[in-house]
Amino acid sequence: MIHAALLLKERVDGSQLGQDLRSALNIIRELRESNPSLTSWINFPIVNNDGNSRTIAAVPYVGEARETNYSASFPYVRTLLARLREAGLRILHVRIAALMPRDVLRPHVDTHQTIRLLVPLNEHRDDFRHLVRNRCIRMRVGDIWQINGQVCHGAANMNNFTKRIMLIIDGAPDSRVPKHWYTSIASVSKDRTLRRKRWGSKERLWVRQQAYVHAIRGEETEAEKRWLMAPFEFQVSAESMYADLFKFSANMAEILLCKSDRRRWAARARHMLHSRLPFEIEIKV
Repeated sequence: MIHAALLLKERVDGSQLGQDLRSALNIIRELRESNPSLTSWINFPIVNNDGNSRTIAAVPYVGEARETNYSASFPYVRTLLARLREAGLRILHVRIAALMPRDVLRPHVDTHQTIRLLVPLNEHRDDFRHLVRNRCIRMRVGDIWQINGQVCHGAANMNNFTKRIMLIIDGAPDSRVPKHWYTSIASVSKDRTLRRKRWGSKERLWVRQQAYVHAIRGEETEAEKRWLMAPFEFQVSAESMYADLFKFSANMAEILLCKSDRRRWAARARHMLHSRLPFEIEIKV
């Protein structure tokens, strides 16, 4: 079986991440102040293809990676990247990503295949959760995880107050240096796998009722979010959740009183059934 999530033997020094975490939180605050519409998944580049701090998309390119003006604020991250290069990893993109309180990065697959490394900059009990295939895992400060972006994966922040901050590194093998630690895998202990609540008709109805309350208020994003967070709380696959979300969307398109609300939910249902975006999950209904 192709791996989904691997905990690497190499570790980072969590005690040295403090300054980098503070820098990340300050930059995120400044970004939100300059653009109040940034209320969900927020990320900014430390390394990319052109050194422009506004270039967010992590797409393939030819040439050398360049640091952005954010890079100087992350001394330990720069030290870690130097170690990675010495170990045989060609750095392509490096980002800091923030997941806001009670928010979710919807389960998806990546468009481009890279060596994807995740380094948590903070943690809060078991509130920061990652879904990889059908396994819900907890990541701790000090970890380096390798994620296979070609399998379904996503993240959720279950906390009501704290932002989840993650360092995301995309790279490729450097043919000049033998493969080293990023192929050295640690065993993943059972305590890293989160036990989710059972998923049955009662739980499905509970989620539907919560989503319906938001839907009748015109809060479409919040209604959808209730479904998207289900796989992080319950033993339900992302594919099954998306099928339920499609049925819910189609139902809202029929029963809501406001005509414009019905149209928007109908558009959501059509988009899910006939998505043209390669990173979205095909649903079966």
